[in-house]
Amino acid sequence: MGLVHPLPELAACPERATWLTLLLDGELVDDDDAMNMRAHVATCPGCRASWDSQRNLQQLLRGAARTAAPTLPATLEARLEALLA
Repeated sequence: MGLVHPLPELAACPERATWLTLLLDGELVDDDDAMNMRAHVATCPGCRASWDSQRNLQQLLRGAARTAAPTLPATLEARLEALLA
């Protein structure tokens, strides 16, 4: 059995995977590189599918990060603080 590409939709453009991630994260600082990558994503179905998938995941993770953590009962919090003191 051959190797399975971790992002199957990028199997045709494996050299673009890092560029795609950098663009998605806003870390592709060279304007020409960013413009070229956006143009490629607009015309390549595999890279577009990966872009959409990663963008959706990024939005889900950002939403989860904004969710408030549950508060602990005061007695449990006091016991934990005592243990850590």
